[in-house]
Amino acid sequence: MAPNLSDLLISISRRKTPVSQRLDFGDVCLVCEKSLSENVFFKQYHVCGNCNFHYTMDARQRINWIADPDTFQESDKLVYSADPLEFKTRLTYKTKLSGDSERTGLTEAAVTGICEIGGVPAQIIVLDFGFMGGSMGCVVGEKVALALERSYKKKIACVAVVTSGGTRFQEGVLSLMQMAKTVTVANQLKLKGIPFISILANPSTGHTFASFPNLSDIILGEPGAMVGLQSLQVVRKESLGVLPNSANTSEFHLKHGMIDAVVERPKLKETVSNILDLLSSEYKISRKITRSARNTRKVSINKLNNDVWDIVQIARHDARPTARGYLKKIITNFVELHGDRHYGDDPTIVTGIGYLGGQTVAIVGQEKQKHSSNENLKNAKTTPEGFRKAKRIVELANKFSLPLITLVDTSGPKLGIDSEERGLANTIATTISEMVNLEAPSISVIIGEGGSEAALPLLVTNKTFMLQNSILSVVSPEGAAEMIFQDSKKAKDVAESLKITAIDCYELGIIDKIVLEPSGGAHNNIDDAARILSRELIKEISMIQSFSKRKLVSDRQKRFRNVGEYSSYFKQAIYKEVGLLKGLVKGS
Repeated sequence: MAPNLSDLLISISRRKTPVSQRLDFGDVCLVCEKSLSENVFFKQYHVCGNCNFHYTMDARQRINWIADPDTFQESDKLVYSADPLEFKTRLTYKTKLSGDSERTGLTEAAVTGICEIGGVPAQIIVLDFGFMGGSMGCVVGEKVALALERSYKKKIACVAVVTSGGTRFQEGVLSLMQMAKTVTVANQLKLKGIPFISILANPSTGHTFASFPNLSDIILGEPGAMVGLQSLQVVRKESLGVLPNSANTSEFHLKHGMIDAVVERPKLKETVSNILDLLSSEYKISRKITRSARNTRKVSINKLNNDVWDIVQIARHDARPTARGYLKKIITNFVELHGDRHYGDDPTIVTGIGYLGGQTVAIVGQEKQKHSSNENLKNAKTTPEGFRKAKRIVELANKFSLPLITLVDTSGPKLGIDSEERGLANTIATTISEMVNLEAPSISVIIGEGGSEAALPLLVTNKTFMLQNSILSVVSPEGAAEMIFQDSKKAKDVAESLKITAIDCYELGIIDKIVLEPSGGAHNNIDDAARILSRELIKEISMIQSFSKRKLVSDRQKRFRNVGEYSSYFKQAIYKEVGLLKGLVKGS
């Protein structure tokens, strides 16, 4: 992006003529200098078909583009701003308001109303940058608050398209307080389980950005949009060193975990419609639970491979299906969500929502990219941001009562001073806490390697499965061999003693079910492996999602409070101790 391009776009947005007629620079793209006059892509989406640069749109244009035809009904249209401070400048505030109103045809920078998006009823809020930079004064804050209230009172989703330079200094601290007003009302959507989506257009900065948009369940950004509390000019002034032109863009915020996705404008309505459909789903998997269905926990252990070291090798096999591999096979309409909203986006954790058997589910998967040169990706070494990212999805599942499925495959957490600085231990503990108290059904599946404290937070679920050739360990066989023998090459000798296989974990009472794999391992027939896993997940969800929220939580709490207490190994130890005591009594 050219250094002065943002200023040029702002000046263009403030002219009286429509965007498609504002190009007084030879009808060529500001970025690539290709002709726009005959560009069909530009005329339809205001996006350069050559370089993909996204031009500004006014509020009416955005509504016509995102809302289903003839469904928008505007609310609070005839609300005008006053001049509460009687602000005196060379150009009075009232004069400025009047001029922007005449030029844009709007009474204020916010346009609100009810529409349908992909057939789903929604409250829509659109800010117009052409009206005083989309800034938020008392009236804009009130219109946003009223729209948010209308959303939760009518129990319909809310979609906000934000393009703003911040709050309105002509209204002083009254403008500043609109941040608190809109956040207060946005909290109600969270408490009442109402979907809330924000779309960040160019620019989305200042106090407005730091208020209600950041309370959204899902935040999407348009490509190249300037995003942040500060403008790019201020960021450059206050930062040490030279910043790239990509700083403070949607892409920058995606990389640093602050938004969920960057979506091109032609695909944005489809993406929003899909999300609304998923979060507004009224369908649940249900089935008549027969006695035989209840007894599916049992598996013929004699038929399973009992060679521990062979199982370890299969669990780590380079061709073994990863979390993404299974998601592609068993989840439809999958919408991936990124970031922890604090620091970054951990690519070893895949999160999102989609359909399983026609029902919306929330997904957290640990992803191994086994041929990557990056150690974290190669072994799915989860960072603090990864655990916080997982917690976000747990919170989403809790809000919308979505069944949560976790796919576990990791060699362990990312260790080092940088992880400690970002609170590794705290994120592990708080993720476990969130999982324990989740008021929605949850199922975890170990699909490969369950490495110690990196795996555990995602295993605190109502039901836990292990694929036939997966492992779960407190320490890797190599690590144990190094500690015991000071020789990691003796890992094979230690592996059996660690009791890490699915059979061992089943006998210990740690897991509920062993999911069979195709002959030789899941990597030999990925389609069949996914089919078997999908069937078991659907079967289990149909059984447990009829439980009350209270029962789901209490069952989970009891399960982990008593872990190990009722295992066969524990019972054997008790029997030996009792036998020994009886012998001593008889001997006396």
